[in-house]
Amino acid sequence: MVKRKKESKLNTPYPSTRRGKKMMVFVKNPKTGRTITIHFGQKGYKHNYSKKSREKYLARSAGIKDKKGKLTKDNPLSANYWARKVLWHARSMGVRK
Repeated sequence: MVKRKKESKLNTPYPSTRRGKKMMVFVKNPKTGRTITIHFGQKGYKHNYSKKSREKYLARSAGIKDKKGKLTKDNPLSANYWARKVLWHARSMGVRK
């Protein structure tokens, strides 16, 4: 169980406290200096972690953009970044992030 933001490690995934989400991570926003909580992964969704499925998901999610038009796969303040890194193991597939 996660205690509080201040007592938790930054950039370390924990089970989510939000209903319907699998994981959460505490990240420091470099612009504001504040620690934010990012929840990611839909609870109840059964992942097919076969190599082919992972490659397809990573290719699809690589194109997700934020409101400003920037790709979210390289932004540690986005849920997409953490889902790719933690749930879909992008690095083990040879994908940069």
